[in-house]
Amino acid sequence: VCALHGSDPISIALEGIGSFRQKHGHTWWVGVQADPELVVLAGALAEALRQIGLAIQRREFQPHITLARGVHSSGPVLLEVPSCEFTVPGISLMRSQHKGDRMVYTELARV
Repeated sequence: VCALHGSDPISIALEGIGSFRQKHGHTWWVGVQADPELVVLAGALAEALRQIGLAIQRREFQPHITLARGVHSSGPVLLEVPSCEFTVPGISLMRSQHKGDRMVYTELARV
């Protein structure tokens, strides 16, 4: 992650939308194109966290933005996300924890 210091900002583009079912309803997300720089950065971060003893899932990196959690609907949900590209001036390492019936996000580090 420290390699990001002094680097150019990363550009990302939104791509697709979807959901997956969980115990407490659906989670809706919008996909982010897997820019090679973003994939390399995610891999380096995961490896650095493993080396300090954190349990990191070993699954393919799927960049996305979570839109909503715990969504219940009685019929089909139709969502559209316009094509959009934007620059990300920095990144944050976030911890997500279930606290009761909600998720709590805590920023651990920012670069």
